[in-house]
Amino acid sequence: MIKLFKPTLKRKDMDSVLNTMVDESIGPGEKYKEFSNLIREYFGAESCTLLRSYINAFEKACELLHLGKESKVIISPLSPVWYVDILEKLQCSILFADVDQFTGCISYEAVKELLPQNPSALIMYDTFGNLPDYDKLSEIPIPIIEDITQGFGTRKNEYKPGEISSILIAAFEEDSIITTGGGASLVVNEKKYVKPLQDLMDKTGDLELMPDMSAALGIVQFKSMPELMERRREYLALFRSSVSKTKHKIVIESSDLIIENGYVLPVLLDSRIKEVNKFTKRYKIETINPFESCAISRAEADLNRYPNSMPFKLRTLLFPLYPLLSKDQLKTLVKVLSTLP
Repeated sequence: MIKLFKPTLKRKDMDSVLNTMVDESIGPGEKYKEFSNLIREYFGAESCTLLRSYINAFEKACELLHLGKESKVIISPLSPVWYVDILEKLQCSILFADVDQFTGCISYEAVKELLPQNPSALIMYDTFGNLPDYDKLSEIPIPIIEDITQGFGTRKNEYKPGEISSILIAAFEEDSIITTGGGASLVVNEKKYVKPLQDLMDKTGDLELMPDMSAALGIVQFKSMPELMERRREYLALFRSSVSKTKHKIVIESSDLIIENGYVLPVLLDSRIKEVNKFTKRYKIETINPFESCAISRAEADLNRYPNSMPFKLRTLLFPLYPLLSKDQLKTLVKVLSTLP
């Protein structure tokens, strides 16, 4: 079976973790500080806090913006379904803004239409490693939280992910670009949020912070990221050529001004998902519809109001794309992708 996601873990990664254990430093300590500083410097941010939980990072970001009962929050219909759970728990009103038809990222035009409703915040999700239109969205006069979990490492017109956002979060889960075995970073771009975040974290001390064993793994993976992303891009180019022989299309933005991170291979099908799934199973390839359960699935909304989101929700299939694919697995994927029914 060719798994959909596979962490890029090598012996040197595990050696780093074992050395941390030998040093008897398991809780958040020197490795935590080193990994936190690497992330902060990469984004040129004010601060970076490493948390044990992706969901906790999202909750903390919402708390920093004081999102609550009177808040209206804009999200994409394709956002993770648990966004809805958290925002409803905070008693926020959710406003859906449709996505760009080519990238699956939230659309500036759709966000702009919602501004007369006086939203408190915009939460962006970097779908498939694509990035939204930062030039236009930088004009939006409300705070932005950006979830760069899938966009980590992509560049667009010299923009890094999260560059126009007040706060950004990135998960380090098993299926993330960088994995620490779980957890996330909460990166603050504006100085006014640094002290409030520290006050929030002081309430629980080190209990919510990423332990050194996880941070040690993150450090090694972060430093290997350029090399691993180059391989991801090589495989993406190979698969893009294969899919171009079919009636389907890969939904990853491509131009001379974009450096893709090769997070995953999303194919927008021109046929029924069940038919394609049946075909891929014959070759023991794991695939998934990423939007079978997404934010709009939980809302009582007229789906026809989001014409760009619906094709993604109904006809997207993710295929494996990661550096540890073997030569035989690559050959199988190339064969299958070039003959998709």
